[in-house]
Amino acid sequence: MDSNTKFEIKASVFHKMTGMLAPGKDGGCMTVGESFEERIRDWDEWHIENDKIIGAFMLAIKEVLDI
Repeated sequence: MDSNTKFEIKASVFHKMTGMLAPGKDGGCMTVGESFEERIRDWDEWHIENDKIIGAFMLAIKEVLDI
């Protein structure tokens, strides 16, 4: 699985869990008042808090899709 695919999967899960767009994603659905710096902070915190789940999820996708 290439790094772009990994990022897109993580960004999608981050959006579903938090309602926020990952840094590097753009669009009109950002939370009002949400700065780029806040998105980076929340993205980083989300990774730390969910590290084991993210790792297990990525391995499961890789195994199921055989990529």
